[in-house]
Amino acid sequence: MGLKITAAIIGDSGLVYNELFNLLKIHPMVTLVNIKNDRDELPVRKSDLLDGEGSAISKKNNNLVDLLFICGKSGSAKSFLNKNKLPKKIKIICLSGEFRTEATQLFEGRRFMYGLPELKKELIQKANNISLPGAMATCVTLGLLPIAHKKLLNDIYTTGIAGTTENHMIGNFGAGKKSHKINEVEVDADIVEKEIKRSLFHFSKDDNLSSIHFVPWKGEFPRGIFVTSQLKCTESLREMYYIFEKFYEDRSFIHISKEPVFLKKVLNTNNCFINLEKAGDILVIHTAIDNLMKGAAGQAIQNMNLMFGFDETLGLIESAKKQVSKK
Repeated sequence: MGLKITAAIIGDSGLVYNELFNLLKIHPMVTLVNIKNDRDELPVRKSDLLDGEGSAISKKNNNLVDLLFICGKSGSAKSFLNKNKLPKKIKIICLSGEFRTEATQLFEGRRFMYGLPELKKELIQKANNISLPGAMATCVTLGLLPIAHKKLLNDIYTTGIAGTTENHMIGNFGAGKKSHKINEVEVDADIVEKEIKRSLFHFSKDDNLSSIHFVPWKGEFPRGIFVTSQLKCTESLREMYYIFEKFYEDRSFIHISKEPVFLKKVLNTNNCFINLEKAGDILVIHTAIDNLMKGAAGQAIQNMNLMFGFDETLGLIESAKKQVSKK
């Protein structure tokens, strides 16, 4: 395990910010600090960090920061990095979604790695800048990666149901051919599909990757994402379970379940539960995550652990146990 690191969060006081801050506070290898520039304070909640646990850092000595998390709405990361020329030695994990595509992964001399650990663990370990996947794309993709690895993909029909916290997290991606409103926020399904395809292409290497038909829905529950994907598959259910279990055998947070998946299994954890069914020649994949954890703050901590040589689960298993003890 490496030395203890110093981290800071830039962003607003939204749900992801709160979750990330609480995870970092209990992480045994992190010291949280508040950042100030020479003229005014950057948008962080100083009440959280000036209570004896954090300290102010000016632009003149910001080399003391090892890692910067950027939260907030789309556009906030580019705005911040344009205004603040950070030393390249400061690593960045961006949660605002601005650097997820190949077209946007280069910015101000920094290359942002797509931070899905189950896909790019070894590359993340060497990365200096991470762009976190979207929560919905994470949930869908984790259910499809083993199939892409075995090159068994066919046309995919996916429905994603998100709790109300996810609805507040989703930014306006702009007008698209297939846009849906969840709690009055427009979600461009085309953007989510492209993000999923980028991950699946890692294994398929097929420019004519099978179509993904994705529809998001609003769930009448406060937190979590439940996804169901369907595609044609001639392999037996037993064979498919073996493929999934083999693919994820060394992935700490992925659990292949032969029992039905319920959101309560993943809430307040960084876990993803996957359950399979067969109906004739149709394979049905059920996937569930906590959108604020595996879909956001928890996945950010998982990436941080890999980047700095910590155990991948550090600060995440402990958080889940604390949540259980409160109930």
